[in-house]
Amino acid sequence: MSDSLDSRERDLFDSATTGDSSAPTDRALVNLPPSGTESDEDDEEDAMTAAEVLKQMNEIWLNENASPTLLPHRDEIVQLLLGCIRDMEENFANNRDNPDFQLIINVHQLEVHRLTYIINDYLRKRLEKIDTYPEQIMLEDKARIESGCNPNKVLLSAEERTYVNKRLLADKEMMDRVFLNKLPEALRTLHAPGQDLSVERVFLQVNSEPVSGIAMPDMKEPDSEYLIDLEPRSRHLLPFLSVRDALEENKIYVMRGKMELRELPDEYCAKIHKCFAYQKDVDEIIGRLENVVQQNPAVRSAGAIEAKRRQNPFELLAGSVKHFRVTLTNEENKESLVSIESMLRRLAIYDREVQVKSRRAMPNMRRYTSSEMSLLRKGQKRVLQRLCWVDFFKYKERTSKTVVDIENAACAVEMCNMQIGMLKKYSEKLPEYKAAHQQEVIEFFGILMKNYRKVTMDIIVTLEALGVHAFLEDPSTTK
Repeated sequence: MSDSLDSRERDLFDSATTGDSSAPTDRALVNLPPSGTESDEDDEEDAMTAAEVLKQMNEIWLNENASPTLLPHRDEIVQLLLGCIRDMEENFANNRDNPDFQLIINVHQLEVHRLTYIINDYLRKRLEKIDTYPEQIMLEDKARIESGCNPNKVLLSAEERTYVNKRLLADKEMMDRVFLNKLPEALRTLHAPGQDLSVERVFLQVNSEPVSGIAMPDMKEPDSEYLIDLEPRSRHLLPFLSVRDALEENKIYVMRGKMELRELPDEYCAKIHKCFAYQKDVDEIIGRLENVVQQNPAVRSAGAIEAKRRQNPFELLAGSVKHFRVTLTNEENKESLVSIESMLRRLAIYDREVQVKSRRAMPNMRRYTSSEMSLLRKGQKRVLQRLCWVDFFKYKERTSKTVVDIENAACAVEMCNMQIGMLKKYSEKLPEYKAAHQQEVIEFFGILMKNYRKVTMDIIVTLEALGVHAFLEDPSTTK
């Protein structure tokens, strides 16, 4: 029996070639005899030694743990490393009875346990991300496959894809069995939550090659971008979406670390959350108003924003809940459904107030650029007319020298001066009008959103008591 160490096992623990700081160093290795049969040489794996496999496994493991979203699978690396582990364990089993190799077997078994932990933690982290957003990940993986992307950028392995499909099917069957089959058809659609990667920031380090053409969002102009270049070995804190392609192409690696709002001063955090909440509330109101106008031809043709009472979506939903309460439910749930129905009708009232008051408030806010400016131009036109009259009467005064002409000229000059004074005062008050209209709209939005949050929270609490957890978004998260 030869005393040479199996080739893959030697590569796996040869710290001089790995470049991995976590690999064992300065260790006196006692060579184990080979595992018996060496007829099946690793022809396909000669291009990548076990040390290179271990180095790549460490990189993808660390990147997966530090990345905010799921990265493309590297199942081929996992399978290669598992093959190395199987060969080592086979070598251990064939030499376990030899007392000369007990020490080296124990040392190598510690390394096998470490590698097993890396693989398990890598797969566990991927499953955790898949379980958090299964539908979004499945759709993204399907889109990448249909677009014919590089195989190295496919998101899920075959086993993970099977798991996601089974998970989504089980979730659907469970929700149908528990409560969805008891609801009217119009209420059975549930929207799966998605991950917002636009707010994610990551710490990263560039590999040995420079990275060029990183698209960064311009904070001054939200719809524009600018390009930056990253120097080799440099470290940065950048938006994840800007560096996602570079990460998937192994041009960079993500470092552990996260900057959260709670690490900033409380006063600054409160202002940030307040700004985000206000922006979201206003966007929702404007979107709802636009939908009403676009989806209702009668309202659009009439030039009004508010919908008719029977077309209000909250009233329609309240009517569906009432029908469901009267015809289908048992007695113990009727009280809660009555509360939900009343809350939805309150939301319908608030929604109608949005439509009516917004129709009045928004044109007022625009008046300083439309109506007021139109009046200002009319005033300027009148002043020019008065000036023409003044010139005419001055000419007649010089030619006729009559008392009537002199009085007419004086009257025209006085009227012209009065018109100029009125025009000057009006133009000076335009900024005040603008500020007053803007404040009116802002105060209206603030009061309205306060009412919306309270009623929506009451609905969420009541629905949770019924076991329905995916009906409405919790508005407290935007505070």
